[in-house]
Amino acid sequence: MRGELFEIIQNSKIHKFLRHEPIQDPGKDQDVYLFYIRRIDNQIITKKDLQNLSVDLKKIGKTPVFLEINSDDKSLNDIASNIVRKFFNKYIKSYYLSRSKSIVNVWIVPKKTLFLVEKEEIENRFSGAIEMIGYKPKIQFVAEPYEISEFDVIGMLRKLAPCSFDQLISALSKIDSGVSKKPLSRILDRLRKRKLILRKENKEYALTLTGLKTLGTRKDGKSPDIIRMLELARSAP
Repeated sequence: MRGELFEIIQNSKIHKFLRHEPIQDPGKDQDVYLFYIRRIDNQIITKKDLQNLSVDLKKIGKTPVFLEINSDDKSLNDIASNIVRKFFNKYIKSYYLSRSKSIVNVWIVPKKTLFLVEKEEIENRFSGAIEMIGYKPKIQFVAEPYEISEFDVIGMLRKLAPCSFDQLISALSKIDSGVSKKPLSRILDRLRKRKLILRKENKEYALTLTGLKTLGTRKDGKSPDIIRMLELARSAP
């Protein structure tokens, strides 16, 4: 499916107008964000071009969400660039702006799993600056396209831990059939360095208390942590 998606986009008329690889909506597997600019020299992308690509993508079960990047809006781009460079260079991998009337959408691709306090700081910085020049901000965090994220790994460990590397990659393959050992190993190394997970002497992985707090939890019988503990208790000899 991933190969089909990129092949269709590569062969479309609007390919040269795109300014980022497709980004999948973390909450809706079928939605794919496509960032584009309207004009290149004397060439302009048309609604018909967008409609044609939309039809082709829907044939493989994907719904494109087209977002125009306002590359000619220098003030907004300068503000975003300065905010990232001065405050969040270690947190933000890339960002994209999409302006519609009085609303400015800021799409942020983080470099790593962000804690709630880090997200709030980023939102406050961008929102304050955008409001100062008369726009209403809408800040959204998105994941890289079709890649297993740190949150996916932490969430799966919450369900399975303690578990081996092979058990983990087998479970994650149900989320992304293209997941491979090297990228997963890098994610696990990053999470260990940040003390979100630990590797036991028998080489099994488990969450730390900090890792659990990162995900948040519920304090009733539907809490995934309580459910997991009950499952472990039932399976114990």
